[in-house]
Amino acid sequence: MKKVVFAIFGIFVLAAFRSLGAPRETKIKIPPTPDLDISIGKTVTIVPADAPDFISFFRYKDGQMVVNNNYWSEDGGNTWTKMSKSSSQFSPGISSVELPDGTIIRLGWGANYVSPGVYEVDLATWAPDGQCSYEEAKAFIPDGVETSVDDQNVEHKWTGVFDHGTIQLSDGSLLSVMYGNFKDDKIQIPAFNFKIYKTRVWVMHSTDKGKTWNYLTTVVYDPKIGQESFCEPALLQLPNKDILCFMRTGGGNKYTPLYLSRSTDEGKTWSKPAPIADRGVYPNAARAENGILAVTCGRPGHWVTFSADDGNTWQGHLCFSTEPGSFYDFVAAVDKDTFLLIYSREGSVVGTFITVKPKVKNNGPKKHKNNK
Repeated sequence: MKKVVFAIFGIFVLAAFRSLGAPRETKIKIPPTPDLDISIGKTVTIVPADAPDFISFFRYKDGQMVVNNNYWSEDGGNTWTKMSKSSSQFSPGISSVELPDGTIIRLGWGANYVSPGVYEVDLATWAPDGQCSYEEAKAFIPDGVETSVDDQNVEHKWTGVFDHGTIQLSDGSLLSVMYGNFKDDKIQIPAFNFKIYKTRVWVMHSTDKGKTWNYLTTVVYDPKIGQESFCEPALLQLPNKDILCFMRTGGGNKYTPLYLSRSTDEGKTWSKPAPIADRGVYPNAARAENGILAVTCGRPGHWVTFSADDGNTWQGHLCFSTEPGSFYDFVAAVDKDTFLLIYSREGSVVGTFITVKPKVKNNGPKKHKNNK
């Protein structure tokens, strides 16, 4: 087990929601899929009781996983061990990235206003030996606002938030994704009767291991789409260097699609977003060794969908749980063909294994030449 000291940051959620009703489970139905063979495996208990709705999850490059700061697995999620309160091991959290040398960088939540175009964000850096340093990183966002409000009408001195997507690019620099408002974003979210505006998604770039961040480009701003427009983005980096950005567009009592945008130049430009599922709050994505992609997309219900062609098409949309909660789920690739879905159930956190393989297609019987 890694001997790393981690400080616990508070996790603030702008778009919290909890469904009401008695917990209930339904049998998982696997839909027909043209290119995939899908099978449901066992469900294991990760956090046995008194778990918060909002799960914290981190997976190290060596395969170790940690949920909610103190539940660890070293065997691909099959068994989980609770670390004692005196233990020095904690989760880096959802906005972290592990570099090849073992350094872990974690950004805080809000980009706090300092002066026009200049913001600060909490930065924690853990060296490979476990030593941790804390500082305020600078974020330069020329068109950012001084204040904005969340869905509880609470005003914050920030332009937006670093959500749950930081990755390292091929040149060693970092790319992180944010959502919030710029100065000209003045389209009201219709579901609220106070001044809260539809959000945009943009990416930030750092060349000094997170100490300074510069606005790179907007992924999308289109207030005509979605109840809230684009928010809660997550990044997934593919072996060919493409970057996929999954984005929520609403939630609550109205179905609003999960959208996907792609960058083929490491974040400099992005494709026009396209819907890939009929719902999707707080998406999280993973890639298995066999090349299959999976992304969680819930509310209502806990859902997952898959791609066999690097995100160009999606299939196998299935509901793996109907339990109430935040529906802020996680997915991790745990071996060549298997994912672990991590979600809340009856006050606990559980993980369900799901195996997804490319379908072996039958091309018909071979033709034999008659020998005369």
